[in-house]
Amino acid sequence: MHKWAWLCIVFAACGSSGGGSGGAGGTGGSGGTGGTGTCAAAFAGCSSYMDLTADTANRDIAFTFSMYTPNCIKVKTGQTVTFTGSFAQHPLAQSCGPDAVLFNTVGMSKSFTFATAGDYGYYCTFHGNQMGQGMAGSISVVP
Repeated sequence: MHKWAWLCIVFAACGSSGGGSGGAGGTGGSGGTGGTGTCAAAFAGCSSYMDLTADTANRDIAFTFSMYTPNCIKVKTGQTVTFTGSFAQHPLAQSCGPDAVLFNTVGMSKSFTFATAGDYGYYCTFHGNQMGQGMAGSISVVP
């Protein structure tokens, strides 16, 4: 068999093209969008959350070097969380949550407002996965 045929087989086996699955309970899409459904307990290792429910709290999540800081936060419904970093290098996708709201692949900053209480698991499609491993985090939204 020609070396190019083997290369094509390897790419096909690795899934080099097409969208990802939508995450736990989610629907398919481009690169893993979707992701509504209940998050697993301690998604992304989040067993405790930084409380950012105060009106004056800074609800920014920065990402560089394959990590979100902070990665486990608690906010109230109606509050906004801003992700800051290179979405081209770290595309954001949602794995789970009551509403599909977390998704972005361009720019340097994106804000999301949460209308529904629940846990929202998210991850970088390059450096994490929909199971909450690697570059991932969770936002607990309380009433």
